[in-house]
Amino acid sequence: MEKKGKNLLPEEVVEKIPTPEEVFKTPKLTLKKKVFALWGSALIALGTSIGSGEFLLGPTMAIKLGLGLFWLIWIGAILQTIYIYSFTRIAIATGETPITTFFRIGVWAAILGALGVFLCFVWGGWAASSATALAGGILGRMPGPADRPLVVAIGISLIILAFVILSLGRRIARTLEIFNWFDLGVIFISFIVLAIILVPPSIWAEAAASFVRVGYIPPKVDLTVFGGWWGYIGFATGVNYILVNYFKDKGYGMGSLTGFISALVGGKKIEVSPFGKIFKFTPENLS
Repeated sequence: MEKKGKNLLPEEVVEKIPTPEEVFKTPKLTLKKKVFALWGSALIALGTSIGSGEFLLGPTMAIKLGLGLFWLIWIGAILQTIYIYSFTRIAIATGETPITTFFRIGVWAAILGALGVFLCFVWGGWAASSATALAGGILGRMPGPADRPLVVAIGISLIILAFVILSLGRRIARTLEIFNWFDLGVIFISFIVLAIILVPPSIWAEAAASFVRVGYIPPKVDLTVFGGWWGYIGFATGVNYILVNYFKDKGYGMGSLTGFISALVGGKKIEVSPFGKIFKFTPENLS
């Protein structure tokens, strides 16, 4: 059954929302199955969320100001979790990408949503920032104007590498899952080991004290830099709705009925619905 919403986008109604057991073709969701089959999209969201803010801006602020603003981290983490969790619930219930959902609000909302994706995920700003950091690691110093060719070459190489990764596999979401299992494993283990070895107890104590000192602003803080950092966190959090696409492509809930994006190499032709589906509000579906 299909009906029209106020904005004329179709709304197809189905009898039953698919269960995880039906989607992933298993009689029982064991812990192993949950880890390796269900949690992959969360790994993509986590791996993508750990980006330039965590690797570049955050450490820069800590070097300049110490860990007095550490309390902002857990507040930002909680707000970001609530934000992306809300979008994920919508995607599971409708099988729609956030951009399609924005169209139901208005064309202007969809345009802004698509623009955010372009600026944050298509524009090469992250590759350029990462290239600067990587060039600094290679050179052993901060790159200067004379090192611009090296930084540009690394940035282009990173963009090409990202394109290659996103072109392989049956479905893009699964390719990113595998990559992020390795990526996050290396990152987290390395961070934990290096933090234990290199960080002195006084810094751990400062971080613990700052964790609960909500509202504290270090003296002589540059409010422009501080505002820019917090604004960047808000922007990066705001555009993370695009990560919900991978929950939909994974096949959670109604996403299993609307298709997924197949990879360029190793994929196959998949029919993808341009809009979502909604389930009937029955006790069975709502349980």
